[in-house]
Amino acid sequence: MNLHFLSIPIHQVYMTKEDLRCFAPRGSKADPVIAERIELLRRILHNDMENIPIFVLLGFFYVVTNPSAFFALWFFRLFAFGRFLHTGVYLMQVQPFRFMAFEIGYLVNILLAVQILYSTF
Repeated sequence: MNLHFLSIPIHQVYMTKEDLRCFAPRGSKADPVIAERIELLRRILHNDMENIPIFVLLGFFYVVTNPSAFFALWFFRLFAFGRFLHTGVYLMQVQPFRFMAFEIGYLVNILLAVQILYSTF
């Protein structure tokens, strides 16, 4: 459930221009430009939704192959660390560290896929 509408009366921040036209009071001086911070948070969420479901799917198949508990735990920890680090660096808007943090999760996904293929064939 999207609760962004709760901030509209207080902050006069609107997600889209359509929201501005629909919800802004007549004669409001609200800026029609989407707030930069909201756009940044939207991009972070979008990036997470591109990467986390793939990991969950690969993680499920990896666990089904009956892997070493040690390696499974470290793969899962490393991915979680990489995603938290990526989100933090994304908030600070620091490149190239954002790319490096992204690569942690990406490499874990590749390693999981290789392990799945290796144990299957």
